[in-house]
Amino acid sequence: MFLTSNKFASHHISILASFLDRFSTVILTATLAVTLLLVLPILLLPAPPQASQNPKGEVFDVQSRIDDVFESPIHGISLVVEARDGDILQQSDLHELLVNQSNLIAADESGDLAVSGLDAQSYLFSYYDSESAREVSGVTSLANAVDELLRQHPVLSTTLSEASDEQVKFAIHLLFSNPQTTGLRDDISVKATSETRVLFGEEITWWSAPALIFNVLADNEKLGGGALSINLTGDAATLNKEEFSRKVQDILRGNQVSFQLWAIAIDVNLESEEEGQQAGVFITLTAIIALAIVGIALRSYWSVAFTSVGLAALIIWLKGISTLIGIKGGLINDLIVPIAMISLGVDFAVHAVRRYQEEKGLGNAPATAFKVGITGVGGALILAFASDSIAFLSNTSSGIEAVVHFGFAAGVAVASAFIVLGLVVPLAVSRADQNTVDLPLSAKLNGWLRILGGLGITIGAGSAIIIMIALSALIGLAVLSVVFILLIMAPYFIGKHVARSNKNESAIHENNQPPAPARVAEYIVESIVRYRLAVLVITIVITAIAFVMALRLDSTFDAEDFFSSDSDFVVSLDKTDEHLGERGGEPAVILISGNLADQSTIDAMALLYENLQTNETLAHRSDGTIRFLPPDPLAIIRGNTESQVARQRALALTGVDIVDVDGDGMPDTTFGIRAALELAVAEGVFNGEDKVIYNPDRVATVYRRTEDTDFMRVTVGIPGTRQQSNVGEAYERLNSDLDPLAATSSIKSYGLTGSAFTRNEGLKATTSSLQKSIPIAAGVALIVLVFAMRSFRFAVVTVIPIGLVVIWLYGIMHVFGFDLNFVTATIGAVSIGVGIDYSIHMTERYREEMNRSILPVDAARKAARGTGMALIASAGSSIGGFVVMGFAPMPLFSSYGILTATMIALALTASILVLPALLTLVTRVNPVEKPVTESEASFDG
Repeated sequence: MFLTSNKFASHHISILASFLDRFSTVILTATLAVTLLLVLPILLLPAPPQASQNPKGEVFDVQSRIDDVFESPIHGISLVVEARDGDILQQSDLHELLVNQSNLIAADESGDLAVSGLDAQSYLFSYYDSESAREVSGVTSLANAVDELLRQHPVLSTTLSEASDEQVKFAIHLLFSNPQTTGLRDDISVKATSETRVLFGEEITWWSAPALIFNVLADNEKLGGGALSINLTGDAATLNKEEFSRKVQDILRGNQVSFQLWAIAIDVNLESEEEGQQAGVFITLTAIIALAIVGIALRSYWSVAFTSVGLAALIIWLKGISTLIGIKGGLINDLIVPIAMISLGVDFAVHAVRRYQEEKGLGNAPATAFKVGITGVGGALILAFASDSIAFLSNTSSGIEAVVHFGFAAGVAVASAFIVLGLVVPLAVSRADQNTVDLPLSAKLNGWLRILGGLGITIGAGSAIIIMIALSALIGLAVLSVVFILLIMAPYFIGKHVARSNKNESAIHENNQPPAPARVAEYIVESIVRYRLAVLVITIVITAIAFVMALRLDSTFDAEDFFSSDSDFVVSLDKTDEHLGERGGEPAVILISGNLADQSTIDAMALLYENLQTNETLAHRSDGTIRFLPPDPLAIIRGNTESQVARQRALALTGVDIVDVDGDGMPDTTFGIRAALELAVAEGVFNGEDKVIYNPDRVATVYRRTEDTDFMRVTVGIPGTRQQSNVGEAYERLNSDLDPLAATSSIKSYGLTGSAFTRNEGLKATTSSLQKSIPIAAGVALIVLVFAMRSFRFAVVTVIPIGLVVIWLYGIMHVFGFDLNFVTATIGAVSIGVGIDYSIHMTERYREEMNRSILPVDAARKAARGTGMALIASAGSSIGGFVVMGFAPMPLFSSYGILTATMIALALTASILVLPALLTLVTRVNPVEKPVTESEASFDG
């Protein structure tokens, strides 16, 4: 009878092992067939849609309402231009920029701005620029205003191309001091300086600035439509806009002789794809190194060969089943989960194969060694599978779609890993060992062939795995097929043919000498048990310190956490923060619905504007006034009230005479307000010079009337949103600013949203959900372990390392400057699976040894010799692979590799250094019972 810690479980596992052995050919063939069948949905069915990371909440409801009500006719691109010599307000800099702008307009007129998939047509959006008081064909900057003033000024009478620096400075002085164009001052860097000088006989303000900011507007509908979002979506319209924006950036850069130019945050998807390709080499090496270390640890060609293709099959099962049952994709499920499953898959394979090798080393034939080994380790494998599944499936209780589907995807991966790597791989290894022999060559040459073959299969299978995950399932499958045929099928049939030719059975060698890592683990555990109280005290102290550090861990979502710091995407944000400062920022949107023509609504909005003016968390202009994204609803009404032509047009259109007796810039009657709004919708908004400054398309972005309800949105800027604390503070202040709207009966509803708020709420909800799943998973795992182990004491000490790993990991993250985001929170969730696996294997092996009636210290030592070796091999392979990923140039993968390697090292530490001390502490020993020697404790065949 085969001994394990649970005789009932042992009996059933023994039946399973015998079944697998008896029908090995059918099972291996069926596994191959299922894997091939699961290829079909990957290739033939459409990829599942992206899972939403948005939880339920007011900011998301308001944003959804905005998307439903308002049109998005404009695709805006903001750009920052920085002088190479420190002053952008010089003739050479502004002239070069003006030339590049002209080149952009010319390219647009000839249809050259079209990108692949779009028609060759004009895409720039014509509009009236209120700051420079000019009609604009898609692009304008301070350079245009300077050039126009130079041409029109009677004294200067020149062009920007011919002007001197002094003339340019004089023109800038005139623009900045003119009330109609003084708004242009907001377009230069907050680092701008000024001094008084005398020029052309006049005292002027001489301005210098290191940079300026301007915008390009394009027709959103021609580019594919849809709302602007900076998210990893990958849809065709978003990719077209990013390609278009890059082309605009390239033309405006020109040769960059006098300046450098960056379009701000225009290409999150393209940047992610390109940096992901650069990191692909490191991700591939992660799988290759992990498999290579498995080969070194197990010292068996067939072990590394079948583990390698088993991991590849795991990815096929994960992707195929996910596609079939509709598990949605996204960054976490498409990249993070498959990569994380490398460590869990290796863990299943290493423990199963290593136990098989132990039994084979005792002189058992491969078939017997397989049955004995699976019977011995099967209970731990099943418990690990059950606990992992529960840990990951606990995430499905979340209200966030991305987290729910993460739980399902990880659950599928764990089940696949258990079947393929925990059962089928050791079965395949045992059959290969049984049916094949070395070639009739020298031992040295056979050794070199195994090494070369092992390298070939780790490189080939490792590459196939990553290609399937990140590049192309079809190409990955093709690479895997070649590897399988050349390095598994061919060696197997050749070895089998040689065995039959020689009429020789594969040799069985008894080897009771444990490898060096096993002896090291044995010595360490023996020392730990001897000084267990001191070890546990030290553990408590370290954990307490780590817990304090973990509580200080901040949640953040900064571009530098995901993209290279020298990428255009990140640099553009850095330059924006540097030069725009408190004058601009990410948009925050206030949505108001009700009757805008009611005077009480106007009064409430006026009070709202007063509150916004005093809100220091918002962006303000250089003159201290609040910076609205034009047009704002009150400005629409005011413009059509103050313009004589507008009043005439409104009278003709509506039959209502707009009257403003009190001169406050607003109509005196409800009918007048309604007439001003109807004119804006039909013809646009006029200014004091009777020009249309906002056409109906621009008006439709902030004001719509549907079903007798007015919908208005007011947009302000929030500086410093890369710091989550700023976002939270701004949200609270803005909510309090909305108080005047609450008491107004003519206002039906109002709400606050914006990309900074939705991102912040999504980040908090996702990280909170993943963190809350940790105690839930630990609690449910404890219940399962109590039931399976039939021992509350052993179940509790097995779960304790889970908490230690999570606390240690989060403490280390804080100490070394890592923040909590979607990716790092996922690592914490994955640590549950890895931590419980390691603990279960050690506990089950320890209890198995205790069933032989040996002393706790001997049981711990022997468990370390056997399972400890497998733990070291499993952890070492994963750590080695993920450390390599830590060198990837993309911070997303770099931080993921570093933290995952750290997490696995902590899980190994807890299971080797802490768990044995706990196990021996809670073990009850009968003092009169005679210990059994190792020879007496050998397996019963």
